[in-house]
Amino acid sequence: MPGPLRPLPLVLFAGALLAGCTVTEQREKAETESSLKVAHAEGETRVPAQADRVVALSPDSLDTSLALGVKPVGVATFDDKHVPGYLAPRVRGVERTGTYSKPWLNAVEFVGPNLILGEKDLQQRFYGRLNAIASTIFTDDRGHSWEVNTRLFGEALARTDAAEKLLVRYDAVAARTREALTPLRGSQASVVRVLKGGRVEAAGARSFAGTLLGDAGLERPEAQLEEEDAIPVKGADLSALDGDMILVSVEQGAGADWAALRQKPEWARLKAVRERQVHEMPDDPWRTGGGVLGAELCQRRLAALLGR
Repeated sequence: MPGPLRPLPLVLFAGALLAGCTVTEQREKAETESSLKVAHAEGETRVPAQADRVVALSPDSLDTSLALGVKPVGVATFDDKHVPGYLAPRVRGVERTGTYSKPWLNAVEFVGPNLILGEKDLQQRFYGRLNAIASTIFTDDRGHSWEVNTRLFGEALARTDAAEKLLVRYDAVAARTREALTPLRGSQASVVRVLKGGRVEAAGARSFAGTLLGDAGLERPEAQLEEEDAIPVKGADLSALDGDMILVSVEQGAGADWAALRQKPEWARLKAVRERQVHEMPDDPWRTGGGVLGAELCQRRLAALLGR
């Protein structure tokens, strides 16, 4: 008759416990080596340690990805189906995955991403479904916060040092523009956008353009210092659009509206118009927002237009 069960020696228990710990530690180490934890507008998300299949759902995420050497496998577009014009040559052949305000989930899934980059203001209602497809990182907004977003996207792409180098390079470009615009120090630059349907707006302090003008050493009219991205102009009074100079951009498809605005007597009475200080800027990315590539493009444009 077999004797009573005897307890395992303590050393065996200890060995089993240590083996379990080793397995857990190895699993955690492997997970850490293969992924990164990134804090963003929707909390904390683990992303691949070296994402190579990226879907860009916002203008600045596309800009920053390309600047960091990552060509996305999918991109969102403006509602009229175009990507930012200054980036278009670099994304030929890339799959379209919807618009900025409404990504196509089936298309996003089809391209097989391992990282999705977007913006809370644009796509928050889709976050859960996007994150179920692949690790998804959202910024809070775009425009004035483009440098913060550059760092976030750089972290998500495991290229933090490269992102910092891009921002240092931008600072050098902006410094050259400031130097070129030294004679205009103290001048007020008005930012005007003409949209389809005859709508007109000024850029506020939270706009991409407003941030770039500050970096270039130019001031803004008081009417355009509201903490907004855009300030709609209503009625016939266009005084909020005036300044020592007007930097105007035209939404794609709004060429006829721009021509009509120039025929209005209220436009002709503006100081900057009378003094022939109206200059055109590219709508993409000046008023649509962008990342470091767009910021550098705009600084060079400012220096070329206004430098003396």
